[in-house]
Amino acid sequence: GLAIALPFAATAQQQHWCQADEMRQRLIESDPTYLEREAAYEAEIVELLRNSAVQRDDETVYIIPVVFHVIHAGGQENLTDEQIFAEVQQLNDDYRKLNSDLVEAVPYYQQIAGDVKVEFRLAKIDPDGNCTTGIDRVRTPETLVGNDGSKYNYWPRNKYMNIWTVRQMGGGAAGYAYYPNALTGAAQVADGVIMLSSDVGVNGNTLTHELGHSFNLAHTWGANVAGIEGVPGSRFMVATCSDDGVEDVPLT
Repeated sequence: GLAIALPFAATAQQQHWCQADEMRQRLIESDPTYLEREAAYEAEIVELLRNSAVQRDDETVYIIPVVFHVIHAGGQENLTDEQIFAEVQQLNDDYRKLNSDLVEAVPYYQQIAGDVKVEFRLAKIDPDGNCTTGIDRVRTPETLVGNDGSKYNYWPRNKYMNIWTVRQMGGGAAGYAYYPNALTGAAQVADGVIMLSSDVGVNGNTLTHELGHSFNLAHTWGANVAGIEGVPGSRFMVATCSDDGVEDVPLT
């Protein structure tokens, strides 16, 4: 199963939430080609699944280089290396099904939870070929904004997973990520995850959750969350049962 952590609200105890659906809605509103491109992407995936008896070697573990862009103004949001190391360990525990709290999941998900066989590692070489720790610190007041404009120093998405951490997120969110088909052309510089620095390295699942969206996983309730007052594009959603497109997850 590939539900990962998406059935659960990100850092709900802090009353923060995932903003991915809202950002998708904004793209629908601003880009008349978005829904068409999204449908074409999903159809391509269905066709690949239909025509491929074996998707990949079950024993192969795929390595994903990540870069943490720490957007800070000199406060606690300037994360320590140790906090970032702990977050990478948390990611790998979650995606490799090694996390100790798996026994706390509801029985249905315990039965279908899977080892995704991907591992995240801090990048060792930057886009210019220089050695790096995979931790990029940027001092700017943008850490108090927490939106696409706060995403400094983008590294090419075909080689790295970009993760930006900020002190505050707009709208009280924990973070958000775009689906892989969402951004084209120059807009690709916003591709990746942006999230609260306070959720890094504290045994939370915010980054695990948001990376799921980067891998094309929707929330378990899909896009059907009825119109959200004041949110552009919400008229495209309907208040009926839907799902996340993953066969082993029940309709929600």
